Amino acid sequence: EKSASSKVFVYLVPSTADLTQEEIESSWLTESDLSRMADDVVASIIAMRKQKSHSMESYEGDGNQLSFRGLEHLRSRVHNDRQQKHKDLVYNTVLSKQKRDDQ
Repeated sequence: EKSASSKVFVYLVPSTADLTQEEIESSWLTESDLSRMADDVVASIIAMRKQKSHSMESYEGDGNQLSFRGLEHLRSRVHNDRQQKHKDLVYNTVLSKQKRDDQ
């Protein structure tokens, strides 16, 4: 049930038929954009793998900030194995506690 103070926002999205060719072209990523993004991801993965700490952010020598968010699974196989073992340990601990509490 909605209260009298709740608001509904409606956003009108123009159809591509209403856009100029220039507006359509500026709305999509170009091959150059995609290539630059891929290069950035590769640079982030390399920096992440070189980094000793488990921080999710790093700074390159030129001051640019890299974010590893979403790339954690590419850190290394050893890192992934440790994470999985930790996850399994947490699950098993919680399930064991729940089982003891039920008895």
